Amino acid sequence: MHESARFRAFISYSHADKAFADWLHRALESYRLPSRLVGEKTAVGAVPAKLTPIFRDRDELPAAGDLSVELLSALAQSSFLIVIASPSAARSRWVNEEVRHFKKVHGEGRVLVLIVDGDPASGDDSECFPLAVRRRVDDDGRITDQQVEPIAADLRAGGDGKRLAKLKLVAGLTGLALDRLVQREQARRQRRLAALAAVAGVIAVSMAVLAVVAVRGQAEAERQRAEADGLVEFMLTDLRAQLEPVGRLEIFDSVGKRALAYYANQDIDALDADSLGRRARALHLVGEVRDLRADTDGALEAFEQAERTTAELLAREPGNEDRIFDHSQSTFWVGYVAWQRNEMGAAERWFLEYYRLASQLVDLNPGNESWRVEQSSALVNLGVMMHNAGRDEEATSYFRQALEIATVLATADPGNREKQWNMAQGHAWLADAMKGTWNFDEAMNQRRKELVVYAAILAADDRDVRALEGRAVAQIEIANLNLITGQYALAAEGSSSGLQQLGQLISDDPGNRLWQDMQAAAANRYVEASMLLGNWDEARQVNQLALTRSQVLVALDPTVTYWRTSRLMPARWMEIAIAFALGETGDAREKILLFEREFGNDSDLTRESARTSWSMVLAMDALDLRAAGDMQAAEARIDEIRALKPTTPREVLVLGYLQGKQHAASLPDDHDEQAAPVNYDPSLIFISNTGI
Repeated sequence: MHESARFRAFISYSHADKAFADWLHRALESYRLPSRLVGEKTAVGAVPAKLTPIFRDRDELPAAGDLSVELLSALAQSSFLIVIASPSAARSRWVNEEVRHFKKVHGEGRVLVLIVDGDPASGDDSECFPLAVRRRVDDDGRITDQQVEPIAADLRAGGDGKRLAKLKLVAGLTGLALDRLVQREQARRQRRLAALAAVAGVIAVSMAVLAVVAVRGQAEAERQRAEADGLVEFMLTDLRAQLEPVGRLEIFDSVGKRALAYYANQDIDALDADSLGRRARALHLVGEVRDLRADTDGALEAFEQAERTTAELLAREPGNEDRIFDHSQSTFWVGYVAWQRNEMGAAERWFLEYYRLASQLVDLNPGNESWRVEQSSALVNLGVMMHNAGRDEEATSYFRQALEIATVLATADPGNREKQWNMAQGHAWLADAMKGTWNFDEAMNQRRKELVVYAAILAADDRDVRALEGRAVAQIEIANLNLITGQYALAAEGSSSGLQQLGQLISDDPGNRLWQDMQAAAANRYVEASMLLGNWDEARQVNQLALTRSQVLVALDPTVTYWRTSRLMPARWMEIAIAFALGETGDAREKILLFEREFGNDSDLTRESARTSWSMVLAMDALDLRAAGDMQAAEARIDEIRALKPTTPREVLVLGYLQGKQHAASLPDDHDEQAAPVNYDPSLIFISNTGI
């Protein structure tokens, strides 16, 4: 960095590309150069240990026709300029001015480009390079006709990807050869994966031992079989606990399948109770992995097979705690698949049985902490059932009991990550119930307590996947609370952060459908916040991500109705709102018809997301019909919203808006206005609709 330079780089970007700028700023400032390269002399100076500071501040653009003194000063004191290139940037006067001024001061050689959308040098609406990027600027600051080709990294689909794009920019900022950085980065990744390799080694050795059992003589085999059974027990308990924070599905899958393969070589009828119990736990593990990979049919097959085994074992020894526990796990997993498929009657029966078995364990051995954990989990499941049915007062009671148990156990053992995780989840579920009763302050309080727990877990291990996952979900839900209470900018910031964190998790394990589901949720939150802030172009861009993720999930397993109602439907109504807002009325009307065709046969309107989606689409249709003068048809649409019996903030306020009521008049009779500071304003979404 030049001695006179204050900043390593200045990031120039259009407001529509803020999410990319935020990512790039964090990626560069958090990057640490390999220690062996630090201090090395290159064409741009000594290689630093880190690339700080990076200037990124476009929150206050000047109202006049010139760049502010602060921005001009920052440009002058920056060693490099990084331009985030997109059609929006190409149209931005301010981006072009920043590039022009930087080149006037520093010349042509220190401009780097990150392409995020559009096509370079296309000359049409898809052009992504501002004029000052693709043309030479003379010493007087005039843009000439001479073409230049800047150093560019490509973040578009099919381009470099985030990792390589970042390294290309790091190479440009330091003068290092890209291949050296790639090699050093690969070495880092190899070190991070060393622990996984060690685990894989344990599995390989374990499998070798199991294979030996099948070929030894009878006497020797009996002794080896006893050792092998102990090894399987280790794989399904201790080894699994070690793998859990890593979150790699292929290793989980290997453990479960290898254990089942071991038992497949034996006569099932001749297995003793302990061996059958281990086989059932292996089936549980295989089912979990199948479920995470969106194969609910395969998961249910494994869980039901395990349930039949554990039920038979329990019938043989009804007072044996191990048999009760194994069967409780089977009942939970069969019920969980039913819950995913919205088969609520079956789910409730299985979850009630799970609670009965967990309570029986506590009665038999009150001092066993593990049984208290099971009881807490069972209470959570019942709370979820009540919450999904809209009975949040009852859900709150279940969740408070569960959280009380989890908090006692976690407080007594602060180093136990499993107990800390359970406590965090207790706060999460109670927050959901509080939101359902319109107590948004308490819901926010519970979410913040949840984040504190994740922070403690990550302080001990910053790669704990469950804590990273939980933190991302909490941020998405906090964004939802901020939307409801009118804090739209905070909602956009939180959901954007969740999007990026989930993107990193997915890049580490692309087959994890849970994380893809969560990313779709984060994208929907961000799109809604962007619409409420009036950032319609940004909303459209991220809406495409939400639609793509949701459609892929639904196509993978159409039986998971949750993906249709909670992910795809919200993405669809937002797609319609964006079309209306951007003046594409004909397209919006066509999309309304497609929405009714796609979701008209769905009978499940118990989920909030489904009712809200229908309310929004019906409202937009009603407003457009009003604008066309068809008041009777518009009123019929509003009657359809009334028939949904609105209870949640969005539903209630949308109906109130259509009826011309103020917020207070729109609140349900059974809600205390003092406890419901709702500031969600649907007019900001509908204001561009033809009906206004």
